[in-house]
Amino acid sequence: MTYDQWKTASPYDGLGDDDVTNYECNKAFPDYESLGELYRCTYKYTACGPSVGALIFNRDEPKWLYCEDLYQLGSFDEMDERGDIVVKLSVGSIVEGCNFDAQTIEIDCSPYDSTNGREEADADVINRRFYTALSDVEAAVDYIWSQTHGCEDCDIEGEWGHDAINSECKTCHGEGIIC
Repeated sequence: MTYDQWKTASPYDGLGDDDVTNYECNKAFPDYESLGELYRCTYKYTACGPSVGALIFNRDEPKWLYCEDLYQLGSFDEMDERGDIVVKLSVGSIVEGCNFDAQTIEIDCSPYDSTNGREEADADVINRRFYTALSDVEAAVDYIWSQTHGCEDCDIEGEWGHDAINSECKTCHGEGIIC
């Protein structure tokens, strides 16, 4: 898809280049100068170590970037200068020690999309959607962990047939197996 095709097929149709910026996304995360910083702090200070991704529209092709690759984008200001627009963010996570992961949640960041009765994604909405998705992913990871990481003495079978964590286990004290 070329930039011209994307622009005519998107909620940005009719807006000039100067109108399409990452202002709302930047304002949604005022403590971070870039998506790379948002990812790094989210990963570092969240127990599940989630992955963060961004769907970027630019003048060539839409593309998803994840985790450390988000640093390639530079600051929000540098993205604006190049015409790189954050359309969606995503949050997901694997669960260490098993073959399960939390469902990746995508967050709409388009400040110009009020179709289908959805609220426009201003800074507060983007921030709320991101941290709600992060909380949901953390809860899913915690649940999967508790269902798959019980010690041999927990004596509870989880939903997927693994040893689940018994919060009253006298061996692991409700902590399960640590990978």
